[in-house]
Amino acid sequence: MRSTHPTKPAVGLLALLLSLLALAGCRDVPVDDFEYEGGTAPEPTGVVQGTVLYSGPPPICQTDEDGSVVPVGNVILTLFEFDNPPPPAGSASSAANLLTIPGISFFEAADCLPADPAPEDFAFITRTAEFTWPELPLGGAYQIRGFFDYDGNFNPFFSVTNIPTAGDIGGGAFVDPQATLRAYRRIAFESEELRPNGQVINGVSVALGAPVNTERPVFYLTSDDWLDSAGTLPTTTDLVARENAILDATGTTLHLYDAEKDGAAFDALAAAFAAAGMPVTRADGSYDPRGFRIGDLNGDEVSHAWYVRPVDADGDGAQDLHPTLGAAGVNWLTPIVIMQRIRSAAETEAGIPDVLMVPTVSNVAFLLQGKRVYDDEIAIGVPPISAVQLNPADARCQVPFIPSGNTTSIYERITVECQEVPTGLYGVNALQGLAGARQIGGAPGAEPMCTPPDSFPDGTPIPEFLAEDGCFDYPEIPPETARQLERCNGDNRCAINASFTGTGYDLEGGTYSSQNWGVPNALGDPSQIPDVTGTADALTPAGQILFAQQGLGGAFAVTDSDGASIDGGADCSMALDDDDESPTFGTVRAVNYRVFSEYFEGRTDLDEAGKESARQDLQDLCCEPVAHLCGIPLCPLAAPPTHPDAQVRAGITSVEGGVPNCVPFEIPDFCCPGIP
Repeated sequence: MRSTHPTKPAVGLLALLLSLLALAGCRDVPVDDFEYEGGTAPEPTGVVQGTVLYSGPPPICQTDEDGSVVPVGNVILTLFEFDNPPPPAGSASSAANLLTIPGISFFEAADCLPADPAPEDFAFITRTAEFTWPELPLGGAYQIRGFFDYDGNFNPFFSVTNIPTAGDIGGGAFVDPQATLRAYRRIAFESEELRPNGQVINGVSVALGAPVNTERPVFYLTSDDWLDSAGTLPTTTDLVARENAILDATGTTLHLYDAEKDGAAFDALAAAFAAAGMPVTRADGSYDPRGFRIGDLNGDEVSHAWYVRPVDADGDGAQDLHPTLGAAGVNWLTPIVIMQRIRSAAETEAGIPDVLMVPTVSNVAFLLQGKRVYDDEIAIGVPPISAVQLNPADARCQVPFIPSGNTTSIYERITVECQEVPTGLYGVNALQGLAGARQIGGAPGAEPMCTPPDSFPDGTPIPEFLAEDGCFDYPEIPPETARQLERCNGDNRCAINASFTGTGYDLEGGTYSSQNWGVPNALGDPSQIPDVTGTADALTPAGQILFAQQGLGGAFAVTDSDGASIDGGADCSMALDDDDESPTFGTVRAVNYRVFSEYFEGRTDLDEAGKESARQDLQDLCCEPVAHLCGIPLCPLAAPPTHPDAQVRAGITSVEGGVPNCVPFEIPDFCCPGIP
């Protein structure tokens, strides 16, 4: 008879499974290496988790197709390398990473601004939302900046709409959000070796509470003349005469677009933005809350102006000296203007170094005349000094190129190359803007009364720098000067001193908002302009104007006026002695050039042999990326199609193994020893 007892077979099967599991336990489970180790496993990454605190006006809302009411804007967080943020503190032209947090994460329908809001409806509200920022590279240190895109016109994929505009609420992750001088928090990840499973950094607080007061400086550039590559700095010690000479050398001006003065080009800009989904105004001319304001529409002169303010790139609370003219006591002011030589594809392939110039706005007008605001246009001076970045990996490898004919102090302060400014077309970037400032002044009769309320509409107490006459004093705390920006006039109104501004308005206090505009940009590409076939000659008249101003035609030119050698040669060995302590001031003497020695003179941990060894290592580091360019002949002079009056060295026609057939400027002598 067949047995129906199940115990024996079950025990046998269980024993077999246990034996197989025991056998498997004696072997290592195969694990693949990470990608950075040569394997295929995804690399470990970093994660930032924290909270965003929003303090600002109620959001603009819209109704979706399903009938739900949602906020128009989103929170945009940008991640930058801690040691290389955007200018002026660094040189980053774009963020390392970006995170978007929907506005619906912060607000409910009850928070929305009414359709026809009254002034009291804009009283600030406070809301929070948590965030998780994944897949960040390990081994780096970062800082977080951000803003709430209040009007919903941010577009990260369109280069002319990827920056905050007026009305957005700015901020970042600060060490102390309440500090007078706010420093960005350093968010540092450990290495992949130390964190093979990744790393999570918790508790990061981002504070957004500074309304952006200004629009992006959407400008075009004009010049009476191009910069001569062999130009020299004025030798006079008269600061006024010196500045005037630099300003007059090229007669360069930055113009903000004006709806009346620049009608055709302004219309083309408006059409381009509208095609990108960001109209400037509604069809009936009323303000579009999601529009991109590029001019003084609706009397909005406050957000549409040039604001001159001291630059404090290192955040120490003191104004910085100008990067180029600082040795002569010239301070750095906004708008910060940076010119970058435009490299061709062949030059990039050949490793031709990057070249920068830093123009200046008028220090004399700011310091002696109190000029703080310019309506529509502002003059800039372009000193004939450039900085050539031999090795981008080390900031010490940024070497000034200074033409012959200058004074000894210009050549002997730091490592320089006595050579003409590299010719070519230079893109122009202007950076300025304020956030969290208070508007003062206004149209005649509309200025605030001299007797203010106890607090601002949002409940913020009136600051302590209220003047005796009931108007606000200079915005710095403590005051930088006894001048008042506004005074009580005969109508009992706080009116702006006419010498301070050309607009009748000013912004008091606030922080730098890092808004910028650059030429050339995407609008200079015919394919970006509506209703064209893709070629410049097919543009409408308005589009042609726009293309010329926002494309290569709007760039700045450095031209070679005489065609002579760009290396000063014997002219560089001697210079006018302007050493104040020298009894021979005004005579010509030999120049004592430095070659990276300034970086080691104060080192107490190195003896003289150690200093020289370290100096040579730095020289080798800087020269290695450009050594293959030594001894290559200069490119011929030619006029760019967009600048027929300029003669520039260009025209690399071949690159073999990274070596071009010619170079647009010579590599410094200290990188090419023994090569004539």
